[in-house]
Amino acid sequence: NINWNLGDTLQKVKFSYQKQLDNLMKSENLLLSGEDLSLFDTDELSNFVNYLDDNDFEVLPFALFRNPYSFLCSSLQETIRNGTYIPFISFKFESTFPEIEILKYINYLTQSKRIQNLKTFFGDQILFYRFEDTFKNIYGPVGFILENFLKLDPSKFNYTLTNTGKNNLYIRLQNFLNKSQPKFIGAKNNKNFYLIQKQLNYGKKFLLSEREYTLIKDYLEKIQNILKRIWGTYLRKRILIFQKTFL
Repeated sequence: NINWNLGDTLQKVKFSYQKQLDNLMKSENLLLSGEDLSLFDTDELSNFVNYLDDNDFEVLPFALFRNPYSFLCSSLQETIRNGTYIPFISFKFESTFPEIEILKYINYLTQSKRIQNLKTFFGDQILFYRFEDTFKNIYGPVGFILENFLKLDPSKFNYTLTNTGKNNLYIRLQNFLNKSQPKFIGAKNNKNFYLIQKQLNYGKKFLLSEREYTLIKDYLEKIQNILKRIWGTYLRKRILIFQKTFL
């Protein structure tokens, strides 16, 4: 909302969102997608499901989950692209890490709270699928959802939008710029923020260096154990790949 300069019109924005959602209730079938739905607490999820039920919809919940390490790297990348500085992501020439509270920067990026929220509320009703397995569908995750949940032929759709990750050099350079000029200062846009517009010619994808991973290793192990308790042996053993270039 700050990014779109909507901070002074939040009530108007909320009303617009509600009106759009109310209009969708006239549809025969709906696919509502949003990973932050998983951050709703029990009362919020209950209100939302009751709203759908009052509009004569049967709710069939499902979620795609990622390998914890992969999810964290993706989340860090997106956070940095959005203009936030992450102190423990650095270049080699930045020889020391500052004294920081690691959990402050990664706690909200993990999946375990999201999964526990959904599992607690929906119980056995919700279906979980590995995000990595959706790529077996030739149309990717969207095709997987269309085919398995909506029972539609994914070949009948046009796929025009992509979510392509930036490479390792791009993310680290953007983070370096964010250090002095983040996108937001307080509750306002920073006019001096600079977003790198072009993909840099360096093909390796963004991953943590070994020294960066050391800082969060125990926390990732904790997340891994939580997921194992939820699914038992369903979660495959993690395979870690470090980014050697920036050690």
